[in-house]
Amino acid sequence: MKTILSLCALLICSGMGALDIAGWKNIRFMDDSQSGRVYLRTEIQSDLRTSSRALFNSGGIEKEYEFSAFDAAAGTHQAILPASVKNGYVGLRAKARNGKNQTVPVFYAGTSLPVPGQLTKVSADPKNDVKTDHYDLVADYAAHSDARIYAAIQNRGGGFPTSLGMGTVYPSYMSVIANPADDPKDPDIVVWALVYMKVPLGGLSPGLYRIQHEKLTRIGNVQHQIHKAGNLLVMSCSKADLINDPAFAKWYNKANPVFGFKSIINRTTIIPFATSVQDESPGSYIYPVKLYVEPVLKASPQ
Repeated sequence: MKTILSLCALLICSGMGALDIAGWKNIRFMDDSQSGRVYLRTEIQSDLRTSSRALFNSGGIEKEYEFSAFDAAAGTHQAILPASVKNGYVGLRAKARNGKNQTVPVFYAGTSLPVPGQLTKVSADPKNDVKTDHYDLVADYAAHSDARIYAAIQNRGGGFPTSLGMGTVYPSYMSVIANPADDPKDPDIVVWALVYMKVPLGGLSPGLYRIQHEKLTRIGNVQHQIHKAGNLLVMSCSKADLINDPAFAKWYNKANPVFGFKSIINRTTIIPFATSVQDESPGSYIYPVKLYVEPVLKASPQ
């Protein structure tokens, strides 16, 4: 019976433009009116099956719903979601067997900076692996809208100071975007970063920068806000500023968008002049795709 239902869903949803995102294929939603639940079904590639979860922001809290096997022969998996997800947005998260995180952040429909509960957790980093609290990165987050990319860095505490030691030490906080096909060890690699730093003598302020050979070139502005209660720095940049940069546009595919993402906290000293990484997140591949819950089938889980 499950095989028949899965086949029917596949045929009907394929005709309605079912969605593929990375290792999640033929994503579709079904409504069970009797239970009040919504079923997210998808064929999951084998390397993502061990940890795939659906994500939903409810009441300012991100909730996770684990996928379980629905039809093993077809590779179909299912996550059971509450009825409140209907006509809203969900996300996806998984860690592949090669250790790479895969994240589809929940689409953000607002225009102001999102509050913490409207951001999707991308990755976590161990607490206390760095001695100083404001250098100790513990998690990072992301979201996206039609016009903007949102990123957030969470540290262990101590705020996000930008000048210490009587102006001889300058911390900086970066949400880094990269071509996922690039080798991070390549000395000529180009990355982009939403940066929170203030170095007046160097002309550096919060902004969107292209970085190559340790040279920062400003290509746009960022909005930013610090949530003291959650030790969270939220930033956003315009998608247009990224896409209008020829080096970014050369590889970014707007029809099938994906980029590498991680967060880094740096420390720059004036005497001697040097910059060193204090902590960084595991990061993730980010797929900024709208995943809208609009059930097209009535279905039973049996």
